[in-house]
Amino acid sequence: MEDQNQQEDWQENLKRKKPSNAYLKYSAMAFQMIAIMLFFLFLGQFLDRRFLTEPILTAICLITGVFIAISFFMIQILKEK
Repeated sequence: MEDQNQQEDWQENLKRKKPSNAYLKYSAMAFQMIAIMLFFLFLGQFLDRRFLTEPILTAICLITGVFIAISFFMIQILKEK
């Protein structure tokens, strides 16, 4: 009888933890998106300083980073289904 109560408590705790797991997963995705965009931003700034094309390569790399970050996010979302 006690084992059954412990198992029910365990199952209830598991159900309660699922939203926090989803929260962690989506916040990790957000940090991944930010990291990708920052990487491409700094890459663009580096290339602009290297080739003296001040705002052009930064803008191109940042837009590329945004598209890559969004595509990674969509791939991860579609894998869940």
